[in-house]
Amino acid sequence: MIANKIVPYCPSRNIPHELTFYGVKDDCEGLRFILADGSTKQPFLFVYFETHIAYKKINLFHHGESFDLNTNAGSFYIVQKSSWVHQLLPDDSTGSTDCFVHFVILTTPVRFDIIAKGMPTLKWSDDD
Repeated sequence: MIANKIVPYCPSRNIPHELTFYGVKDDCEGLRFILADGSTKQPFLFVYFETHIAYKKINLFHHGESFDLNTNAGSFYIVQKSSWVHQLLPDDSTGSTDCFVHFVILTTPVRFDIIAKGMPTLKWSDDD
């Protein structure tokens, strides 16, 4: 049975509570999101998925709801038992969907859902 249980995910301790979306790049090097601290608008945070299957962007201003997420938990979430993973990757086509993770990145003003193989890598623009 598919449940779509959304749980907070903390990829790093130094992630601000609110993030602002600046851009996304999807090419042969992977999928990269450019985000910034929601209060200062800098420095930039790069979130990199090396192997992703799909992603979707939902404009929260136009959609008008928060998707029942506990936004006090931050900006990163994992969807356990994701119906979207099972819709895109039926068990019989890949052998198992266990190695794929459905991530949610909640920013101002958009929500991103990403299905990826493995965890993302995060890097701040001011890191050397």
